Amino acid sequence: MISTRYSLKFESNLVDFINRVMDYGKRVVLVGNTPEFVSPGALPIFDWYIRRADGSGNLDQMNSIAFNSISGSVRDIDDMLLRIAGRLGITYLSRHDLVCSDQQRSCNLITSERRKTMYDYGHWTLEGAEFFGRRAAQTNWLGPLKS
Repeated sequence: MISTRYSLKFESNLVDFINRVMDYGKRVVLVGNTPEFVSPGALPIFDWYIRRADGSGNLDQMNSIAFNSISGSVRDIDDMLLRIAGRLGITYLSRHDLVCSDQQRSCNLITSERRKTMYDYGHWTLEGAEFFGRRAAQTNWLGPLKS
């Protein structure tokens, strides 16, 4: 399972690395980037929103603002990873799908207990790791690895 904060310049090295791992008979799984959020201010987007809302912000509005603030470069990188996985015939797991719902146009910056899920642009808090871990289990996120 390969999981890091990828960049577009990794592509050729990543493909070479994956091929070398597969040459040893190992199964390779690519895990996409955690969505990163571009904040309108100097603070991370969660903190910016809470400060702007005087500590009493609307959960749905905050999560909607987050969806509309996803870094375009992260989307481009995830597209690259998906192409690599398809070309090499390996499994790709999207962390975007754990954090965000494209259908609801929302990303979880806060749990239902009003606990912050990320402490900066994309690193999970302990509460966030627990929240997204539960979501992974509920949605069978690792299901493709069972085959």
